[in-house]
Amino acid sequence: GSRALGSGATWGVAYLAKAVALPVGLVVSVLLALCWRFCQAENRIVAWRQLGQALGLFILVALPWMVVLSMKYDKPTISTSGAIAHAIVGPGNDRPAPHPFGSTIYQPESGRLTVWEDASRMDYEFWSPFASGENLSHQLSLIGRNTKTVFQFLAAFDGVGFLLGWIGIGTLIFISSMVAKNPCSKNWLADRWRWSLLPMICLGGVYLPVYVMPVDQRYFYLFLPLLLILALGQARTILTKRKPIIFVCVFLFLIPLALRKPVQSGAGMIAQDLAKRMEKAGAVGPIVGSTFFSAEGHRLGLYVAWSLGQPWHGDALTSQLDAYRGSGAKYTIAISGSLLANQLDASPDFRNVSDSLGGQLPLKVYEILTRQP
Repeated sequence: GSRALGSGATWGVAYLAKAVALPVGLVVSVLLALCWRFCQAENRIVAWRQLGQALGLFILVALPWMVVLSMKYDKPTISTSGAIAHAIVGPGNDRPAPHPFGSTIYQPESGRLTVWEDASRMDYEFWSPFASGENLSHQLSLIGRNTKTVFQFLAAFDGVGFLLGWIGIGTLIFISSMVAKNPCSKNWLADRWRWSLLPMICLGGVYLPVYVMPVDQRYFYLFLPLLLILALGQARTILTKRKPIIFVCVFLFLIPLALRKPVQSGAGMIAQDLAKRMEKAGAVGPIVGSTFFSAEGHRLGLYVAWSLGQPWHGDALTSQLDAYRGSGAKYTIAISGSLLANQLDASPDFRNVSDSLGGQLPLKVYEILTRQP
């Protein structure tokens, strides 16, 4: 039917936007078909036919991109990001290891701004959890740690979770939706709103073997509408005669709207402003250096290069001045008053051009001078 085709098309487009939608979409589609099969035994043929329609259109939408990737990498490929996300959390890394694109100096291919546009062939340390007992133990530990983080995301969308951080109304709704009155299986399947648990579990589960950090909430925004479906289902079946409880729950959901802080000017806006100043002053050319601007890891140097349409030549973790000199880049950026800014000011190989950009800036822009033989 039209709903099955709509489901398949939606998952296909989701895959084109984010490769993780392929395994999630396939598993969720099969699980939902099984739920329909067991709660509507007389319509089992319809369930399998609609599953076939959904998966058929899903693959039809996704297949062209899979073919392009496979031809590019000379092997069957649906994505390269999963292997990279797994590589940076190998044994010995309590936190994700630095991506080579931001910890090495390089010159991007012609037409590219950074090798991050296709980082799959950079020097990652790929590993297998089945290579040794130590690797398997590390993988299980990683899954356990990620499970705690994903579970905390359940509490990220309501007032109680906002205040407590580790548990909230969303957590309670998720847990209570798993349980139905006797006979459990029959009643669970009969309440179709409970089926929203399946995409939530699949989405959370697909990230468990790689890495999930508290700042990665953006990958789990799908939780919010699914939690709302579960909440409405709970309200209809349990709280219909307890309206005061409903109002209290709604109030606790809305607390974050009153407590949230106003959006502050971020690294992206600062980078765009600096890029406009540099372009106006004629200070345009390849840029090297990250210029980390916040604890979240915003690479302002990369953002400025992107805004200018110029190549970004990476960064170095040590001996930055020496690395920048031989990078082939034209400019680098440092935060005013930082150790790097002081080192650049003291070096004859870098010229501060910030005064030519006009206005008061929290950043300093340096031209990398070419040494004469």
